Amino acid sequence: MALKAILYLVAVGVVLCGAAAATQLELVGTFGGGFPVDIHVQDGLAYCAASGGFLIADVSDPAAPARVSFLPIPYSTHVFVDGDRAYTNSGGQLIVLDVSEPASPRQLGFEFMEEIHDIHAAGDHVYVVSWSGRFDIYDVSSPADIGRVGGLQFSTELTAVYVSGTHAYVAALTGGLRVVDVSDPAAPAEIGHYPGPWVHDVFVTADLAYIAAMDSGMVVLDVADPSAPTLLGGCKGIGRAEHIRVSGTNAYVRPNYGALILDVTDPSNPVPAGTVEKVWGGMDAVGDLLYTSNFDVGIKVLDASDPYNPVTLGEYICFRDARAVHAAPDGMVYLKDGYEGFGVIDASDPAAPELLGHERVATYGSDLRVVGTRAYLTGDLDLEAVDVSDPESPRSLSKLRVSTSVQCVDVMGQYAYVGSYHGNVQVVDISDPAAMVGVGSVLTYDGPRDICVAGEYAYVADGEAGLTVLDISEPTSPSIYSTYDFCEDLCSAQALDISGHYAYVCDYWGWLVVVDISHLLHPKEVGRVRVRYHPVSVTVAGCYAYVIDYRQGLRVVDISDPETPAVVESHAVPGTGSDVSVAGGHVFAASRETALHIFRFTPDRFLLAGTVTREEGRPADKVVLRLSGDAEDITATDSQGRYEFRGLEPGSYTITPAREGWSFSPETRGVVVLDQDITDIDFSRRIKAYVEISAGPEGYAGAFPVGIVFAPASDGEVRVTIHTLEGERVYAATGNGSAGMPGAVVWSCDNYDTVTIVDRRVLKF
Repeated sequence: MALKAILYLVAVGVVLCGAAAATQLELVGTFGGGFPVDIHVQDGLAYCAASGGFLIADVSDPAAPARVSFLPIPYSTHVFVDGDRAYTNSGGQLIVLDVSEPASPRQLGFEFMEEIHDIHAAGDHVYVVSWSGRFDIYDVSSPADIGRVGGLQFSTELTAVYVSGTHAYVAALTGGLRVVDVSDPAAPAEIGHYPGPWVHDVFVTADLAYIAAMDSGMVVLDVADPSAPTLLGGCKGIGRAEHIRVSGTNAYVRPNYGALILDVTDPSNPVPAGTVEKVWGGMDAVGDLLYTSNFDVGIKVLDASDPYNPVTLGEYICFRDARAVHAAPDGMVYLKDGYEGFGVIDASDPAAPELLGHERVATYGSDLRVVGTRAYLTGDLDLEAVDVSDPESPRSLSKLRVSTSVQCVDVMGQYAYVGSYHGNVQVVDISDPAAMVGVGSVLTYDGPRDICVAGEYAYVADGEAGLTVLDISEPTSPSIYSTYDFCEDLCSAQALDISGHYAYVCDYWGWLVVVDISHLLHPKEVGRVRVRYHPVSVTVAGCYAYVIDYRQGLRVVDISDPETPAVVESHAVPGTGSDVSVAGGHVFAASRETALHIFRFTPDRFLLAGTVTREEGRPADKVVLRLSGDAEDITATDSQGRYEFRGLEPGSYTITPAREGWSFSPETRGVVVLDQDITDIDFSRRIKAYVEISAGPEGYAGAFPVGIVFAPASDGEVRVTIHTLEGERVYAATGNGSAGMPGAVVWSCDNYDTVTIVDRRVLKF
């Protein structure tokens, strides 16, 4: 039994504004996009076939390469640029692009082919070779009506083609170098053949053909007479040469995952010079500059004027494996990449997001949380803390080995909660981010795929176990509080978010399931909607849930009525969806191949929400709030003092709090809803007076009378009631008081066996 005194309440009003709009999901910007697997440099621009799309980067200032545009094109692997036309592929499609405006490349036409292994363009014709041995020539004078005009069939795999004048030099892998006369594109004819080693790539300049000859290194042929290529020189022992470019007196050869620079001042005697590490995809060279697609960066620009000592001038970090995104209200976006690490992006202009800072961090992790000036990232085995107080220079503070196959993290207060695929949730004390330490752990039933912390509970998307709720009131000893398997046969919870009294859980098989968690011992499903196959991330903001699917893109779900959720908008996201975040009226969708896609979403249903606190800042539960105006509703605060009204149309509303014996500041609040959620309509309990309980000589209430002294804020009657925590009233009295002057009533304690006052205290009202 305990004391609960009740007094009565008062309040005030406020108006908030916005601008009307209809439901809409519109792509407004992109960032990063694909690891370049082929590169062609022309007039200060690098054109890249990148994983997931076609990337144009400005490399006119080698020290500061910058993205110009990105056009999503799946399975793009080759690129060639000729004037204002760029030629690339999407799997087996040849695609013609107009790049006269590099900031907005556009597709002019396409043609289906069996397969494409390399592309070279010259004038109105494009030359394509395939692994199956086909050499094809296409007329692209009318890009909307591309037509094959001629070709040849070889008996070996074709891996590269280079056209010089009226001759095409074809790398025929096990068949050496083949020279084809293409003066008549409708009737190409093989006129020359060098039957030497395996040939993987070829580059022709003047009368010389440089060959990347696999295990035979680099071979230089004299092709002054194209019908009779002859060996001029070569360089063996440089690894498995697969790619070659030549500029000036430098030949750049890519064996395996690096690049070797050969001095070819004397082509008959190439000499190994410098090396470049981690070149994975294509290369191109202009003058003394080498442009590479690097395994750990994206595009790297090097000065090779001294081939024995190449110097890196600049890098373009492209983010090719974006796994997690966190958007902040201030326009900062934090992106976690499996290879490139961690980036801080300024998206205050969503149409032109800009990379501010970058840090190498834990690899392969799939989650991050940002709290204040700290970011917490998961790696495959680790939790890493990063200082983001300076967005231009994020700095790793520490890394803690927590488990294997780390999947997810959430943060509350001084603790991070880290989930592992193998069933373990670890609690990490992050009060000192430079010295994080594990303090507790608990095994879940299957394996955490996602985790969300609210109040004294952590909610886990627990694979085949469904939704698991953890009691974290004692963070050093977390325990399973309840679990809810929302599918009796086959289910696998993959992602979740918490909003109000509901958990929104994504199932592997394509469902968004709404679970009522107002009674945590007995969660229950109240609604579900199909959102496509394999959703991997969900974020709730206002009346909408935003879901990104592994393959099917972004879905927006109206959850204004949790019992009847409905998909209202969708948009394709190229590549493999990985994460979604919402801030400032924009949706940020991460894709592992194409990095970051920014959408503007303007809803037609809105949320009014806020918190109610006691005078000392603690949450006030069980406060009733009434909505009036263009719609009427009633709700109450939860244990965290939160409340919300969902699904409101634009209009004018008034919110009034009430709880017996309490007054509030303000008394009411008026709001105008136009085009956005309003989530800071807060109230606090107003202090009207104090009551001092004098409970006997030792401070206890027993058989002694208890004096209750009050000091009202204004003249008038003061009513004092005493209740048990169960709500039973055990005492009531009325006293008169003057503003600022103490008054008193006396409780005889005749029913002291019902209520025990355990100390001497001052209560504020």
